[in-house]
Amino acid sequence: MFLNVYTTFLYVSTQTSRSTKHKFSIVLQVMCALLISFSVNAEIEVRDFARFAQFQQIAISPSGMYVAASLQKDNGEPFVAVLNIDNLSVVSSLDFKEREEPGRLTWLNDERIGMPLYYTLGSLDHPISWGDYFAMNIDGKKRKKIWGFRNKRGIAINPDISVMRILNNLPREPRSVLVEATHYQNDRPLVLLSTKAYKLDVYSGKTKRIATSPIRGAYLLADHDDNIRIAVGVVADDENTLEIYHRTSNNKDWNLISRLSADDGELIPLAFDKDNQTVFATSDMNSTTKALVKFNINTPDKQEVIYKHDLVDIESVELSNDGQIISASISPDFTYNKTPSNHVLGEWLHQIQSIFPNDTVSITSSTTDERRIIIKVSSAQNPGDFYMFDTQKRKLRFLTKSSPWIEPKKMAEVQPIKLSVRDGMEVFGYLTKPLNQNKNLPLVILPHGGPHNVRDYWEYDPDVQLLAKHGYAVLQLNYRGSGGYGRDYQANGYGEWGGKMQDDLTDATNWAINSGLADEKRICVYGASYGGYAAMMAAIKEPNLYKCAIGYAGVYDLPLLFQEGDISDTKRGLNYLDKVIGKDQNELKQRSPAYNVDKIKAGLFFVHGGKDERAPIEQLNAMTKALDNIKYPYELMLKGNEGHGFYQLDNREEFYKRLLSFLKQHIGN
Repeated sequence: MFLNVYTTFLYVSTQTSRSTKHKFSIVLQVMCALLISFSVNAEIEVRDFARFAQFQQIAISPSGMYVAASLQKDNGEPFVAVLNIDNLSVVSSLDFKEREEPGRLTWLNDERIGMPLYYTLGSLDHPISWGDYFAMNIDGKKRKKIWGFRNKRGIAINPDISVMRILNNLPREPRSVLVEATHYQNDRPLVLLSTKAYKLDVYSGKTKRIATSPIRGAYLLADHDDNIRIAVGVVADDENTLEIYHRTSNNKDWNLISRLSADDGELIPLAFDKDNQTVFATSDMNSTTKALVKFNINTPDKQEVIYKHDLVDIESVELSNDGQIISASISPDFTYNKTPSNHVLGEWLHQIQSIFPNDTVSITSSTTDERRIIIKVSSAQNPGDFYMFDTQKRKLRFLTKSSPWIEPKKMAEVQPIKLSVRDGMEVFGYLTKPLNQNKNLPLVILPHGGPHNVRDYWEYDPDVQLLAKHGYAVLQLNYRGSGGYGRDYQANGYGEWGGKMQDDLTDATNWAINSGLADEKRICVYGASYGGYAAMMAAIKEPNLYKCAIGYAGVYDLPLLFQEGDISDTKRGLNYLDKVIGKDQNELKQRSPAYNVDKIKAGLFFVHGGKDERAPIEQLNAMTKALDNIKYPYELMLKGNEGHGFYQLDNREEFYKRLLSFLKQHIGN
């Protein structure tokens, strides 16, 4: 299935601004390898936007001799391949049963890779886990499920299920890894029973219990001596309080060292420093945005800031194999990886970023000695390219495109925007225009889901690029209440579903009209999940502004959120609803699309999955019943075996085609 390899060379000279000791010449070796055996069409088809990435992961082995890759075939079926890094020949491959697919690939030691198994059964907008974990050797032998409690028919054989996460590899014990397992009640998968740590034999699957967390559903952290030292979890009290426990070694008692309500901010430990006393963490306890900090384990309130951005939170932190800080990701407009430490991989990342100044560069894996690293380069026009960098040879070698059918030069440019809304608050977002078009365009407002702890980023989005390709401008607004811009920005949206959050979208729409970009007679709003709610509320609050509204897996009846769906299944979920939308039934109905359909003038299109657990089918039924009662027309696309967003390729393609047809009917193209 692999084509022949062709090689060219490009020499790039660059000089670091940090210190003269890192002057070097990088040899950029471009290898057109790992390409799937199909030709890239001159014209990108709708199905190409609907497809998931062909190459989803590439992870290098500890010694650097092999890479493991997670891929999808042309028909969407997943498989895993192990490749020799020198000539990219296939050493072994692994296919999956129907409705199975791999999760994150991890090298368990230098000859064995592991992966969680996920099942595409449609409960959410992604496959679900039953806790199964699979491993095999490089040569494809000794294949075995080393974690999981289901038999071959998928039926639970234990009274509880558990989801496992690897904490540490154990170099001195290459047969074993240190893992954390969160146990759930089998017949009620959202009911947490306990969190425990085990030493797991990666060949036999045998376990030895090392620790039990003092709090259910905890996140555990081990030190460099493989002692489980920190447990972090949320207590389902009225405040959803975050508790942090610590102990000095595996045979000592746990002590509560920090207890934080939402108003106190958040402290999330990431790793121990080499001294086993200093802890790296993200924290917004002393600022409105999340900073990268370090603290002594005995005094968590006394934090030293390593890096902080005044506008946005740190989104993620990349750690080295020995738990040191490499980089911190931020997205004030474009997405950057800052390198706030002197770690050698941070220095190399800084240098490689200078070769790709208009892209986002990140490290996805490295060898044990950190000589070879896998780099991903992506942008709002490019789903991602994978490279291998050899730090000794100073050579950057192209491996493959994640989605070979996408040609970045044919994708529309995505520009960051900011504007002031009616109450003076400054909000942020992204604007995408069709290629070579700037004025009087049909416009699609695309509010993100969530809505809290979620935001839009400067990254490749198939919805956005599909719409731009067909002549539509797209506006993505990180309205108040969105995550990523600090605690205050998000808290400003609590209690404002259908209120000020909705007004922000209206003001952004009028901004686009007043700037001359958008044709005021050709505006539509389309969103998924909360975005579907916002789309329908836009049509209700501004019936003369929007010509059409599309709700995809949307929420339309706020009181129903307390009765149906997985949010209301737990005390934590009910606390969340109380906080962000309140309990007043009259107010909830006033801000629910299903109770206000008489105000709608726009064309309507609803898309839903019959197995959606986040916005269950009762949400759609409430909306369509209200519309049927007043005989208001609408289009409907219902797929019984899909969940909170469509996952099957044929369904995704069909939706995109119907979306384009609906938009053309109401606002042209």
